[in-house]
Amino acid sequence: MLVTTSQALRSLVVRLHRGEDLAESLAGLIASQRIAVATVHGHGVLEAVILDAYDARAKAYTDARTFTGRLELLSLEGHLSTREGSPDLYLHATVARDTGNGVEVVGGRLIEAQVVAVELTLLLHDDLALERAPEASGIPTWRVGGAPAAAPAKAAPAAETGRSRRSTSPDREPAPAPAPSTSPRRIEAAKPVTLAEVAQQLQAMPAKPERAVDDDEGAVLEVAAGDVLEHPTFGDATVVRLSDDDRCDIKLLRSGSFRTIALDYFEIVAQPARDGHRVWKLTPRHRR
Repeated sequence: MLVTTSQALRSLVVRLHRGEDLAESLAGLIASQRIAVATVHGHGVLEAVILDAYDARAKAYTDARTFTGRLELLSLEGHLSTREGSPDLYLHATVARDTGNGVEVVGGRLIEAQVVAVELTLLLHDDLALERAPEASGIPTWRVGGAPAAAPAKAAPAAETGRSRRSTSPDREPAPAPAPSTSPRRIEAAKPVTLAEVAQQLQAMPAKPERAVDDDEGAVLEVAAGDVLEHPTFGDATVVRLSDDDRCDIKLLRSGSFRTIALDYFEIVAQPARDGHRVWKLTPRHRR
C-alpha cells in the first residue's frame, strides 16, 4: 500500500467547448498549469468516445470500443500526472446512450472523447511527486516520482474570445516552489520523441517485435520501436515500446501524451519512409 498526504491544494474549474478533444485539452492543461498530480471530476455531453476495459485474465486492456451519437457523460473520474516527463492521463468514464432497446450505460478507461459541452473540477496536489508505471498486473499504478512541479504564481483568470470575465478566485499565496535545480522541465505539448529518448526508455524494458506484416514481395516486416504509426484517431504517433501480449505503447506527436493500443485491432500497411523512420498506416478491422 502506498499512502501519501497532500497539504498544498489548488482547484481549477474548467469548461470545454464543442469540438474540443477532452484528452488533448487536459494534456495541454498539464503543461500550461504545471500540474504534478491532479484529481479530476466531471460530467457533460459528448458526441463520440473511445473506451477500453481491463482484462484480468489477459493482464491487459482490451480492444478499444468507439461509441457515437447522443452520449451523456454521467461521470468522469481519474487523475492527471506525468509519465517519463510527459503528460499522462488516467481517466474512467461512465456514459449513457440511446439504443434501439432503450438506454444503455457503458463505461471504461477513457482513450479519447469529442466534446459537446463538458464541465470539470480539478484538485491540484502541488506538493505530491507521483507518477504512474505499469506493474505486473498490466495496470499503471502510482509510484513515487521526482520533485513535484512548481505551482504558478497566480492562476490565470478564465477568458473567452470576444468576452471579458472577472476572476472569482480569491487571491492567495501560491504553494512553495521546489528548488530550481530539482524542478522538472516544462514539456512542450507537440515535441516528437527522439531516437535517444526511445533508446533510454528501452533500456529498462527491451522491446520485442509486435506485429509482422508481409510486403508485396513476401518479405516479413515488423513494427518496431522508433517507427511512426498513422493512427486513425490519434494522428501520427511514435512507437515507444512493444510487448509480447499484442500491446503497443505510443507517444502522440501532436500532444506529447502516451497511449496504449492493441495492434491486432488494426490492418497495418507500410507507407513511404519519413525522415529516416519507417511509417505504418493503421486501419481498424472493425468498429462498434
